[in-house]
Amino acid sequence: MKRVNKKGRVNARDAARMRNGVVRRKRRKRKYTLYYILMFIILTTMAISLSLTVFFNIDEIEVLNSNTHTQEEIVSASNVKIGDNLFRTSLKNIEKSILDSCLDFDKVIARRSLPNKLVIECVPCNVKFCYQKNDGRYVYVSNYGRITEVDQQEPLPNTLTLKINSELFENCQKGQYIELEKEDEIKINSIISKLENVGFKDINMISFDESSVYITYQNRIVIEISDMSKLDYIINMSRSIIDSYIGINEHGRIFLDESNQSIHFLPKNT
Repeated sequence: MKRVNKKGRVNARDAARMRNGVVRRKRRKRKYTLYYILMFIILTTMAISLSLTVFFNIDEIEVLNSNTHTQEEIVSASNVKIGDNLFRTSLKNIEKSILDSCLDFDKVIARRSLPNKLVIECVPCNVKFCYQKNDGRYVYVSNYGRITEVDQQEPLPNTLTLKINSELFENCQKGQYIELEKEDEIKINSIISKLENVGFKDINMISFDESSVYITYQNRIVIEISDMSKLDYIINMSRSIIDSYIGINEHGRIFLDESNQSIHFLPKNT
């Protein structure tokens, strides 16, 4: 009980006791806080150490979409063995190792499935384009830009062929990843998108030179585009002319007459 003098003040001795009590409580609180922090660090360190040594060792490796490879071939290419620790194993290294060994994969995705399973999912290459080189031979390129075949004598059937002014494909190797210059990529994508929108399905080749783009339809009609700003107009009109005025066996060239902005078809024998 606090002692109060006649003037209603707490005497000095009680005040000192109160101050000392506050100090002791603060010290005790700091000690507990440090204790909890130390225990957290110790327990976390133990948990990490156990997870990297005793627990989470791989006892199963599942391979998805191995394509022409056996599961054993994929596991061997991954450089991972049963008994390896799941968390000490680099997923990025697994993916890279398999891609370096298996050139018919576009992508490899490795993931952990706790407590003891490693899953390896492979994405086989699907050819998206054929690129014609300066010597006339062809390079097959997948959806992810990986080269699946080089120096082929013929383009892959039912696959769009591209011919561009680029040195990328002249000395390329199978398994290499190719990335087009941004300007070329944008131009190609815009042309393909427009062709798809108007229902052009039998396009065999899109080729580029310094001034124009040439779109080959059914290996018999070439649509010439010398001004990309008029792409929509030229493709729309070409679609209409082919459907309405050009015979199924006719060969020739469709082009824009700049003098009057009209589209014309010039038969091959003219």
